[in-house]
Amino acid sequence: VFVKLQPRAETLGAALRQATPEALPEAWAVSIFSEELARGGPGFGVSLLLSTYEKQLRKILGAEAWQMVSVTDRRLGKLVVVPEMRGEDVLDGATVLLTEKLSGEEDPPEGAVAVLTPDAVDVLSHVAVRARTMGIFLATCFDADVWESVRQLTGQHVSVSAKAGAVMVEVAAEAAGGADTAATSAGLAGKKVTVPRPAPSEELWVQEDAISACKAAGAKSHNLVALRNALPDWIQIPQSAVVPYGVLDRVLRSPENATAARIYQEISAELSGSPAAADARLQEIRKLIHGLQPPAQLMPALQAAVEAHGASAGDARWWEALTAVWASSWNDRAYHACRRAGIQPSDVAMAVLVQRIVPAEYSFVVHTRHPTGDPSELYAEIVLGLGEVLVGNYAGRALAFAAPRDGSAAPRVTCLPSKGVAMSGSGLIFRSDSNAEDLEDFAGAGLFDSITARETSERVLRYAGEPLVDDAAFREKLLKGIASLSMAVEKAAGGGPQDIEGCYAGGKYFVVQTRPQA
Repeated sequence: VFVKLQPRAETLGAALRQATPEALPEAWAVSIFSEELARGGPGFGVSLLLSTYEKQLRKILGAEAWQMVSVTDRRLGKLVVVPEMRGEDVLDGATVLLTEKLSGEEDPPEGAVAVLTPDAVDVLSHVAVRARTMGIFLATCFDADVWESVRQLTGQHVSVSAKAGAVMVEVAAEAAGGADTAATSAGLAGKKVTVPRPAPSEELWVQEDAISACKAAGAKSHNLVALRNALPDWIQIPQSAVVPYGVLDRVLRSPENATAARIYQEISAELSGSPAAADARLQEIRKLIHGLQPPAQLMPALQAAVEAHGASAGDARWWEALTAVWASSWNDRAYHACRRAGIQPSDVAMAVLVQRIVPAEYSFVVHTRHPTGDPSELYAEIVLGLGEVLVGNYAGRALAFAAPRDGSAAPRVTCLPSKGVAMSGSGLIFRSDSNAEDLEDFAGAGLFDSITARETSERVLRYAGEPLVDDAAFREKLLKGIASLSMAVEKAAGGGPQDIEGCYAGGKYFVVQTRPQA
């Protein structure tokens, strides 16, 4: 209701405010129109009833009130309540954040040592991976009474720790900033990361068989190329190509973009400092890159290469996807996260990995060593359709399972799915492949964008009759296949724990990305 009606309500409300002498309706009334409409319908009452049943069901099943997403040692900080988390904020000292909403696109702000939320967070979503890399405690509370008891501690210095599957939030005997520095600093606070910057490539397009020799391509593409010959035949990898680092500079040097290049240099130089209005300038530079004109000297070769890779003849939407990935070097989340780690915008060398979209029936993410549980197990999450619903932490839960790494027992389902939508798409996807991703000491997962050349579509899910839920034999076969794939990828990647993204389509298993597990 909100997604469909609120944009229309805001458009109509703005027009009415301009047309009426009293400037009615008031802005606050417009902002809550769709929410109040939903609350007045029968669905809201049913939702409250189901919430009550959920609490009782969790009690009967012995389920904990908390879900651990990123578990650390004890953390100390001042407890602060915010409506939503903003990565660009700088908090005043060590802070335990209680955030009412967590969409999955945010980055923990500087100063946060723990983040607690009532929003469900997929353990393998990008925001969860970044929290673990940064050493930030992250957990979801499913019990409204427990949540309210924690809120009562607002403004006090508290300790946050995990004990026997529960989160303990208690008034701290010592104030944050005291002797226990490990408890008052999230893993990378103050730690600077060195990012080697490659020389720009003179190539416009690098086919898969030449990627291994291309130093201007990123870790994503190099990892996939190395995997292809090391994996068993039953595991598929989409054909890859790369627009290497250096092509954006050539586009900016073209006569068609002379004015844009001058403005780009001015803004990028300003953003390398400490501008007061960074977010506004970031928006300007993204808009500028989105608007770059295809250079006549480069376009024929690029167009031919993209069409040979799978784009429809004459379809120029790929150019919009390519420039959008370049522009994501300057998105707010990436800019602030990089600067906190000592990475200057000029250090980021953006290559772009180009793949054909697999028409996924199911997508999954696997950590081959359980990130919050038994390290002798792997952990995976699965959604219907494309994987953005999972890594982007769309509302609801993914199906989750754990399995012994040695295959000695069948996979064990730990959470049934409740995502409300599935995403589908076709054609090409342009994926960020910069030098500021897949680093051991930097949470670069999901900071930059992946963009499809064609628009994706969403469908509302009904789980009645869905094989993932209703067909036990199919589910067991799928989960065993994913578990086997995961350990095969880990072995092919050198034996270290892996963070794997993949999918299942037409009876085949695909790997679309792997990187060392954070």
